[in-house]
Amino acid sequence: MEIGMLGTSYDRGYIISNGDCGAVNRLLRQLNPKAPERTRADLESRLNRINRNGGVAIVRDANGNIVAMGTWTVIPTLMRTTAFASEVSFDQGHPEWQRFLKELLRYFIGRAKEAGAERIDLTWNKTRPGYEIFLDLGFTEPDTRSLRLIF
Repeated sequence: MEIGMLGTSYDRGYIISNGDCGAVNRLLRQLNPKAPERTRADLESRLNRINRNGGVAIVRDANGNIVAMGTWTVIPTLMRTTAFASEVSFDQGHPEWQRFLKELLRYFIGRAKEAGAERIDLTWNKTRPGYEIFLDLGFTEPDTRSLRLIF
């Protein structure tokens, strides 16, 4: 198992392989079956923006296949620094999915601490596999007063 960042950096941005592009699309469709197909160019463009304040972490199995991923960002404000994890997805059919998810979350926690964040906010559906792993790692359900505006 290997944990790292999606894409390879070069002087004009980030590039990803066709195989990684396909794996990302498969995992995104596990989150949302209606997720649009992302092209390599689209993913590379998004990586260039995402990597300014975070990145897309990936877990590869022993064969080099992407089996888990998630986007993480760190946002400093005048009051605090907060990390956000989103689009966390994993190959639910893989026999080691629980280990992959746990290591991905530990990676997020480490990156957030390195950045000086005091917490990680994460959206997750209780009915999806893996909820217990979040709780085991110390995630809690806060009583928030969040508002959302959808464009």
